[in-house]
Amino acid sequence: MNTSVENKIKMNKANGLRGKTSESRKLFGGFMREFRKTISSAKVCFHDVRKSPTATTIEPRTTSSVVDEYYSNRVDVMIEREMDVLRPNLMRGFAGAWERTKYFQGEIKTVKVYENNPLIREIVTKENGRGKVLVIDGRASIRCALLGGEIAQIAEYNQWEGIIVNGMIRDTNEMKILGLTIPILALGTNPIPSSKRDPGVRDVEVTFGDVTFKSGNYIYADQDGVLVTRDGKLHKH
Repeated sequence: MNTSVENKIKMNKANGLRGKTSESRKLFGGFMREFRKTISSAKVCFHDVRKSPTATTIEPRTTSSVVDEYYSNRVDVMIEREMDVLRPNLMRGFAGAWERTKYFQGEIKTVKVYENNPLIREIVTKENGRGKVLVIDGRASIRCALLGGEIAQIAEYNQWEGIIVNGMIRDTNEMKILGLTIPILALGTNPIPSSKRDPGVRDVEVTFGDVTFKSGNYIYADQDGVLVTRDGKLHKH
């Protein structure tokens, strides 16, 4: 076979390969566009279900906008505050905080326990959490987790806006795999489960992170921090 014929064969093969590659790229590009559309519509649908007017009347905002509107005075001016700020960097974000849920707010519901969680499970299971944030004071114990993936799933199903735990949680990998969007703030993680011996108490004042939480007051939270009102809610919606 002479050189010119060999060169033509090589060129034909190369052109054929390039044609197939180009066609494959087009097919792959089309697939990715449809995939992105599907994911985008799924996200919108889920967002609409969780935050639609029929699900909750809360208007999303940011902690900075809340501060600018209701507490714009400089910190060195002696004034009566309408809110307090949870000690910065006290909590870590888990589940939907802050990967899938960038901001949450709601009426405070408190529960006080120590290394046990029957009351926590009862509250998130039996009550609808629309417009509410569950604040759990576990007295900062790091010896066991006060909630895990199962309780987090139940809380999300019952539309709780978020959970704040002065203690440990577990099953964080499970929460990611399940794609939970409910934001959970906690001191950290511990794989050891809590006991069931003591039910705890609910709707009592609890204090941690330089803030006193009362059932009926309000929480506004995002990556900048956690604001807690001293009397009811600040916004009018």
